[in-house]
Amino acid sequence: MRASPETGAFTRRPAPLAALPPTAKPLIERLIDARLLVRRFSESAGESVVEVSHEALFRVWPLLADWLREERAFLQGKGRFDQSFTTWRNVAKSAKAGAVLSGLELDQNLAWLKERPVRFTPEETAYIHASDRARRAQRYWTRGLIGGIFAALLVGLAVSSYFYIQQRNAAEKAQKSLTAATETANGLIFDLAQKFKGRGLPNAMAREILDRARQLLERLTEGNEADPALQRSRVAALNELSHTLDDYGDPDGALGLARQGLLIALKLASEEPGNRQFQRDLSVSLERIGDTLGRSDPAQALTLYEEGLAIRRKLVAQEPGNTAFQRDLSVSLNKIGDTLGRSDQAQAVALYQEGLAIRRKLVAQEPGSTKP
Repeated sequence: MRASPETGAFTRRPAPLAALPPTAKPLIERLIDARLLVRRFSESAGESVVEVSHEALFRVWPLLADWLREERAFLQGKGRFDQSFTTWRNVAKSAKAGAVLSGLELDQNLAWLKERPVRFTPEETAYIHASDRARRAQRYWTRGLIGGIFAALLVGLAVSSYFYIQQRNAAEKAQKSLTAATETANGLIFDLAQKFKGRGLPNAMAREILDRARQLLERLTEGNEADPALQRSRVAALNELSHTLDDYGDPDGALGLARQGLLIALKLASEEPGNRQFQRDLSVSLERIGDTLGRSDPAQALTLYEEGLAIRRKLVAQEPGNTAFQRDLSVSLNKIGDTLGRSDQAQAVALYQEGLAIRRKLVAQEPGSTKP
């Protein structure tokens, strides 16, 4: 039987005979013989079920009526649970995370599952446990997000401190403050953004955090345009924000930011051609624009990928033992392979094989590494 989640009115509900406890079977048979219960085969369920012979029994059988009054809260809650469970079971796998139980409803069903485990099927039990795990993960993510917001506040504090000290202290102390503020901003861009990437941080929130980091870096850069560390941080902020805008569905905005980053990266690489980190940043900026243009202008994207690949091959030749350069090279090979997939399959396969060989080598060198 079930109770309406809204009104509490009782109605019949077939119960699969196989799901009932074996110890209850003798009593069920006696109730069937007394015509209080009915056993039938359910075409929709594909199995035998039992149900109350008539809903009038809910009112005229005093013992049953008293029991139902005691169980009304549970039966109403079970009715709401059944609706949620049916929705969760029927949605696509990708949408299940949004259909789990939460809040008081989850707390109540966890308590009922502990008190009445036989009233839930194994699949329903799994649903409750999945909901509990999702809530725990959400709490963990929220704690991380609070830490991220706190890090953003620290960046603002570092910037404010820098300008305050710059106006009142000697040039050497001001430079130290600039360095500290830059390092804090870098922590936000390189560490925070990467930490949250792919872990459920809403794109709008990631966009806001990274945009704030970009604005702070631009303030730091004012009057310090010649500082290469600051300029490199600006490139990273622009590229990260561009990537977020791409995910957010704003390819034009993403392309504009990526091009700004490329101009700065080109300037840094031309001023210090022997600086391998600047060369690497240039290849990243080229790839970022290529990613944004991939669908609208694959030919141009391919040109940018190939230019980045040439830089990465050169870096690997200069430092063959640098695993970061090796990973970058394998990424470039795969991106070009993806772009050539339809027009030149043979060349694409050759590039994939070269990238695979690099990754196999890296795994052999660092079997415990989890880096992408």
